[in-house]
Formats: sequence, C-alpha cells, structure tokens
Amino acid sequence: MALIFLLLFIAGCLVLIYSIDTKTQARGDQEEAQEAVIAVNEQSDLLTTDLDEDSMLNQLAIGGPDDTDSYVPEIGDSGQELSAFVVVSEVIEDSSQCTPLEKYDAVRQVCYFTCDTKEQCDQKEQEVSDLLIEIESVYDDFAGTITESTTQDEKLKTLATYSVDEGELLVNETGNDLEKYKDIWTLFAAISPDDISDTYMQKYTVYENKESETAALVERTKQAGRQWELAVNIEAIDEQSRAQNIFLLTHEFAHILTLNENQIDTQVEESVCSGYYTDEGCATDSSYLGLFFKKFWSQADVLALGNSDFNTVNILFEQDPEKFLNEYAATNPEEDIAESFAAFIFKPKPVSQDQSKMTIAKQKVNFFYDFPELIKMRADIRGDLNIERKFERR
Repeated sequence: MALIFLLLFIAGCLVLIYSIDTKTQARGDQEEAQEAVIAVNEQSDLLTTDLDEDSMLNQLAIGGPDDTDSYVPEIGDSGQELSAFVVVSEVIEDSSQCTPLEKYDAVRQVCYFTCDTKEQCDQKEQEVSDLLIEIESVYDDFAGTITESTTQDEKLKTLATYSVDEGELLVNETGNDLEKYKDIWTLFAAISPDDISDTYMQKYTVYENKESETAALVERTKQAGRQWELAVNIEAIDEQSRAQNIFLLTHEFAHILTLNENQIDTQVEESVCSGYYTDEGCATDSSYLGLFFKKFWSQADVLALGNSDFNTVNILFEQDPEKFLNEYAATNPEEDIAESFAAFIFKPKPVSQDQSKMTIAKQKVNFFYDFPELIKMRADIRGDLNIERKFERR
C-alpha cells in the first residue's frame, strides 16, 4: 500500500513539473513573438520613413545628393512652396545657358521652372523657347559671311591632329592636346548625328593660318574615299563667338551630309552623269543634293557660273537675289544647299498664305521639311545646342 502511494506521489510531481515547463516555454514563445512583432513594426516604421523621404525627393523633382551628400532642395521649403509641375531641360553645361525664366540645378545640371497648371506650363515653355531662338537674329548677321579655301596650302601650319573613334571620341595623334581644340570638336559632335560621325568622320585637324579668312573646311581624307576630315583654323575660330562657330560648323556638316558616299556616286564620270556633278562625284537622283539641284537649279546656271570670272561668282545672285539666301549661296549648288540647310536648322519654317508668292530662297529652306529624318535631326541639333529645349514635366 505504501509502495502504491509513493508511486502516485512521484507521478503527480512529474505532471506538475511538466505543466510548469510547458507554461514557461509558452510564456517564452509569447515573449519572443511579441519581440518579433515589435521588431517588424520598428522596421516598418523605418521603411515608411525612408519611403516618405524618397517620396518628398520625388515630389521636389529637382536636386539630389551631391558628392558630399549635403543636399538642400532648390524648390520648396518643407513642401510649402511646391508647385504642381516642375519642368526640366536636358542636361545643360552651366547656368549661363538658362534663360531668365529658369533656375539652374547644379547637381543634376538642368535648367528648370515650376508651374501650377498644364496651361501655365505650356505658356512658360513657349516663353522660354522664344528667348532661346533669339539666336536667329545672330544667324541673320552671320549668314553668307563664310569663306572656304580652294587651295591646298590652307593647313600649312598644323597645330594638332586627331583620329575620330566610334562615338565621336578623339584620339590625339600629333601636336598639343588643348581643351579649346576639343571644345570646337564638341560643338561639331553636337551637330553631327552619331551615326554620320561614326560612318564618315575619320580625322580632325587644328591649324593656324593668319593670312586666311577660312575658319573651317571639310574634305575627303583620300580621293574617292568615304572618310572625311574636319579642319579648323584656330586663328579665325578664336575671333568668332560661340554662336558664330556653331553656324560655321553646321554649314560644314551640311557638306558631309549632302556629299557623302551614300549621296554621291564617286565611280561615275562627269560625261555620263545625268544630274549634277560635283568634285566628289555625281549626285544620285535620290540624294538631297540631286533633288535640290533638280528643283532649284539648271545646267544653264552651272554653265553661267563656269563661264564667269572667279571674282564675279555671284552673277546669279545679281540676276535674281530672291533665289538665294545670300551671295555666298549663289557660288554653286553645294554652297546653296549648305546655306539653306543652316537656315533650316536656325530659322523658323517660312510660311505664307499664298505659296506662289514665297520666294525661291524660302522654298529652298522648306525643301528639307519634306524629309522626316531631317526634321528629327533639326530638333535634335537644336536641343543639343540648347537652341530649343527638350522639356520634361515631372
């Protein structure tokens, strides 16, 4: 009997110990669960805080951490001055290229302004564009002043030569590698689309010729080749403004655009060329120059130029000045299309309610609007040169 009682007592103790352990473990599990919940909540609060900060930065749209991670937003203070829209430009090198209607964000390198409604944004975009195209008046004064060399001695004093790699990258081959030399190339690269530069540009030369009025020229690097060289007379370039250099380089680019191997058949002899024959070869019927010549020139015009003295090459301009944008355009079809292309880039599209009264010179500018790829090229060039904004609303 005593043995049975002892066994029952031991069993009861074991049950009591198990119960206590179970409750302790449960309490521990519960505490761990509560701690986990607290940790999750704390992490959630942290994430929420991060998201709120990111959201605020996104709302500001302009600005961001600089190299020292010290960031003060340009727009708004604690969100009190935020507008509905922030309108930003493409990347701009410095604040001097912003109009008075815009502010400059040095971190993201953009010009920007704010507006509260879409209508207000439209109006301010137009006002900014109107200020930017004041370059047109500068172009009017510069157009027709270009002089291009006809001698082989133009580049006697070469200061530096570069080869042009894919992506319009320069590799210094000879001479001093100066920043001002590369700055001129940067302007040309902004004008010439990458695919044209990659396909045709092979060499860039900087020379000095104090006796020459030629500021820049382009030529094939070898006879009947597809590669081209851009050469600039740094003496003349330094005397011109940035805007004038832009106009000049656009004129030179127009020669590459209209005289490259895709436009000119270098294998056809002049005697069998059915259209216009250039020093580079025969302009194909579907080329820009071939179509331009067919529409605005005649073989009689070319013959008249050929029979005239070099000092009176503007005989066609004197006969009918409304056919040409300026005297230099009347030199030959190559210069005419180059000057007309430059006007296409830098001037607004000529319009007239009576198309029959539009001058031939203005019709030459409108010629390029028949080609969608050139319309896109115009917008890209104007945007890249900061003549026309590529706006983005945020």
